Amino acid sequence: MKTLIVPMLMGFAIVSTAVAESASMHLLVFSHTAGFNHRQAIRAGLEVLEEIAREEEWKMTASVDPNDFTADNLAQYDVVLFNNTTQNVLPEPEQRAAFKAFIRGGGGFVGVHAASDTLYDWEWYGKLIGAYFRNHPRGMQTARVIVEDPEHPTMQGLGDTFSFHDEWYWFRSNPRENDVHVLARLDRSSHEVLANHASGNPEADHPIIWCHEYDGGRVWYTALGHNANSVTDERFVRMLRAGILWAAGKE
Repeated sequence: MKTLIVPMLMGFAIVSTAVAESASMHLLVFSHTAGFNHRQAIRAGLEVLEEIAREEEWKMTASVDPNDFTADNLAQYDVVLFNNTTQNVLPEPEQRAAFKAFIRGGGGFVGVHAASDTLYDWEWYGKLIGAYFRNHPRGMQTARVIVEDPEHPTMQGLGDTFSFHDEWYWFRSNPRENDVHVLARLDRSSHEVLANHASGNPEADHPIIWCHEYDGGRVWYTALGHNANSVTDERFVRMLRAGILWAAGKE
């Protein structure tokens, strides 16, 4: 067993834990932000993911450095997870090319919350993530989530619906247009602020969690995860664990 401490970045320690030398999976958690910084959610997400990695005996590396996106470096990972990334986190063409090659080589991708507020100028990524963030009602709201595929490994145990307290993303387009498999959608009428928000009809279709196979790889995305409380909710943790396994093809 070993624990690797990476130098202080973004004001907090980035820790990479290798629970076993023969770990069954290697996960890269990328938390770089070039826009809004969800500091509390990012920190909580790293802690949650470290705990999952210990329990599952995965090797996990945490990074905020886009220069880690090289073909040689990404080749060691099974899944890349964007942990509340924002805006242009891969500014160089060679970084994007390496990430695309990773997916095309069968790599898995997991996006949390602001991963859809990322890389707006890259059409390939837009199709990978499924939909870009548009806006959100003010503040944290409790709303109802409707589970569309309760048999999917990432949705099991949630029932047909569940209530969750979070910041609710609205998207520039419906991800169904990118042929994603919608796992859960938001009931826009379940909260007054959502129902009265200016950007859409409260009865409109509003996917909030989805997955798909894209360009050779597997992608799982959840719009949940705005702050530490939502990230550490045991239901979120279960979904995230299963989402990583699904993206890696190990469900």
